[in-house]
Amino acid sequence: MRKLTTVLPALLLAVLMILACVACGGGDENAQTTTAKTTPTPTKSTAPIETPDPNEPEEPIPADLTISTVEEWNDFADKARDYDKCLVKLGGDIDFTDKEFKVIPDAVCIIDGDGHTLSGITVNVDAATGGDIGLIANKLSNNMFNGVLTNITIKDSTLTVNVTSGTPNIGIVGKLDRANANKITIDNVTINVTGAANVGLIAGQKAFATSDNDNANAGFEAVGENAPVNSITATKTTINAPDSNVGLLFGDMSDCKANAYDINITVKLTALNAADKLLVANIASNATLEQDDTKITINVVDSFS
Repeated sequence: MRKLTTVLPALLLAVLMILACVACGGGDENAQTTTAKTTPTPTKSTAPIETPDPNEPEEPIPADLTISTVEEWNDFADKARDYDKCLVKLGGDIDFTDKEFKVIPDAVCIIDGDGHTLSGITVNVDAATGGDIGLIANKLSNNMFNGVLTNITIKDSTLTVNVTSGTPNIGIVGKLDRANANKITIDNVTINVTGAANVGLIAGQKAFATSDNDNANAGFEAVGENAPVNSITATKTTINAPDSNVGLLFGDMSDCKANAYDINITVKLTALNAADKLLVANIASNATLEQDDTKITINVVDSFS
């Protein structure tokens, strides 16, 4: 009896241990096990950090542009000074009637109308004090001695300038500097100028400007060999500029040479003696105009039929 009472507690203890083991899931095949999660240590990049240059434009400015709308023209006029050099082509006729029009201030570029028309332009400049003033551009330059204003029609447009001081250059382009003009049609365009100015239907002044007198002759010859002013047609064109140097191509020429032919102009004037029919009003001693009179027709009329 004494032996039994000794064994029973031992058996009871063993049973309790087995039951406790089962309760812990030690033998259950579906028992879940957990593993400790570790957070990876971040690594620092060794690549250099690029700092944008504030002096560089965000996007490169293209050299060749096609302009087909009023908005595109005005956008180019706003940015024209940002271009080193460019080729601008018209992609279609653009009518500015009753719409905003911005004159190109000055640009080193070729404007190629590609056979299209700019029309409905009205430009009024009050209190002009010299400089270059144009209907479509104040100044165009080009170091390639190529047609800078070419293959374009300007129609139904008016430029009015009130000169209060200085002697500005006034025309469809104020000044052609190292630049030429050809294949231009002008239809129903009026230029009104009060005060003294160099006034030309194409440009107020055509020049090859240089600050280096030693290179003046070299520049003169280079322009002379590649400076035709040809295929210019003007109808229903009026120039009112009684106190100015008025030429049917240029008001003034300086430091350059030009060859004029295939010119056909019908114009009403209140500025130029009809007998003169001057293509250029003032030609400086360092400039030359060569013209083939057999290929030039100028009609000065009192009115248009």
